[in-house]
Amino acid sequence: MCQVARCDTYFFSYKLINPIVLPGILQGLIIPGWDIEKSFYSYRSHSYSTSFGLKDYQGLTNFPELYFNIYIKHQIIGPIVSYMMPNGLVLVMVFSILLLTSRHEQKTGLFGFNTMNVITACAGFCIVVVFSHIDLRESLVANDLIYMEYFYFNTYLFILYVAFHSLIFVKMEHRIVHYKDNLIPQILYWPVNQFNVLLFTLFNFY
Repeated sequence: MCQVARCDTYFFSYKLINPIVLPGILQGLIIPGWDIEKSFYSYRSHSYSTSFGLKDYQGLTNFPELYFNIYIKHQIIGPIVSYMMPNGLVLVMVFSILLLTSRHEQKTGLFGFNTMNVITACAGFCIVVVFSHIDLRESLVANDLIYMEYFYFNTYLFILYVAFHSLIFVKMEHRIVHYKDNLIPQILYWPVNQFNVLLFTLFNFY
């Protein structure tokens, strides 16, 4: 806390006070994963129930207090490489499992397809995504869900979809399920995926 006149005198010690030149911040300061956008001083009015032992204290309400503000922005390239790329690779691998789904003996013998192998692979992918999601949450300072987490939920959904589809594909005799040896689920995989991305993007930003 300082008096307004004294603080104004303090500002004159700066050659430049423009927020873009980062006054008050050590030159060359680096915060890993963040970009420092600007820094500036500001006043905020506060009311107190004490004089803090000051004899010349003038009032207890709307007392101006000096604040130092720093605006930082999270770097996007790091999180995309660390979290989004592995997420996308898991979706591609899960889709490859869907492509191998077949009831023709020649194809199943060639690719080694069976329901247990599909469920085991999906469980492994799910563990990878869960640990990546946990790592993302631990690196965040926000308590609420963020936009990137919806991509994880979308990946969980498609891992479960492929796992349950392998069961349905073997158990059910339905022409939609078996049309041209699993063609419809394969065609719908990416359009539905992108539609989900569109939905939660609209939900978060509009």
